[in-house]
Amino acid sequence: MSQVGYPADASMAEIFEVPAELPSWLSQDDLDYHVAQFEKNGFRGGVNWYRNIERNWAITPQLAGAKFTQPAHFIAGAQDEVLLYVPNWAELMPGHFEDLRRVKLIEGAGHWLMLEKPEEVTEEILLFLEDIRNDIREG
Repeated sequence: MSQVGYPADASMAEIFEVPAELPSWLSQDDLDYHVAQFEKNGFRGGVNWYRNIERNWAITPQLAGAKFTQPAHFIAGAQDEVLLYVPNWAELMPGHFEDLRRVKLIEGAGHWLMLEKPEEVTEEILLFLEDIRNDIREG
């Protein structure tokens, strides 16, 4: 997918490319199952979240300027085009957290990071948990 290469009014069908073969992390059985579920139930829940973004901002003014207070560790696929939505995200992100421990971009992965690079994601989560455990031991 390369959304930034399309006009703003392009449909999702125009943006998504159909691969010649399934990626290693998606079996035909899994794909068939999900297609059947979407055909049966639609994708209303996921779409409704996006439909309500503006409303969510409007009903939570108390969160303006708030920071995450718990320890955090950000992991993303280096090729996740969502990161392009806010070009300077890496500079802005630390300002939203009181305790951002690590920002890790995993090469060769896009938006479905935990499916594309499960070992690397697990390794990052374990690093974060070890860091928290060390805090507890020292505290």
